Amino acid sequence: LPEPGVYVALVDGSTLDDALPYRMSLAAEEVLFCDGVDGVDCITCRDAYDPNEDGRNARPLVEVVTADLEVCTDRDPLDLFSFVIEARRDVRITLTHRAGSGRLRLELYNLVGQRLARVDGTPGVAPAWGGSLGVGQYFVSVIPLEAAVRYDLEVRR
Repeated sequence: LPEPGVYVALVDGSTLDDALPYRMSLAAEEVLFCDGVDGVDCITCRDAYDPNEDGRNARPLVEVVTADLEVCTDRDPLDLFSFVIEARRDVRITLTHRAGSGRLRLELYNLVGQRLARVDGTPGVAPAWGGSLGVGQYFVSVIPLEAAVRYDLEVRR
């Protein structure tokens, strides 16, 4: 690893009924932060939509695809966006992993804060959700899980 520090390896056995012995091989992937470095491959952990960490400053989604968003576990722990559905319809929400490493979590909430969906991605593969939504305002939350990621958000409605 490039620098001394605390690193976490997550082993999730929550879907197993019984204990299971396993062998683990661990590989680290360096994430280049833009602190004092310029370049297209570095991660700033900030994007044009920040701050957008709570309902008071959730950013409305105007385009189908919102590109070049960034979140980081410690530096920008949440991106929150909103959109409105004017008639019941099928909706597809997709995150596209562009750069960085780690996992992203996608959550969908209605106006009263009821969580309607929670989908975790895998390293390098971002989550997606699809379903039917009624009339109303909705919120998409993107949370980095041990991650520093540049991503695109697509909401087809």
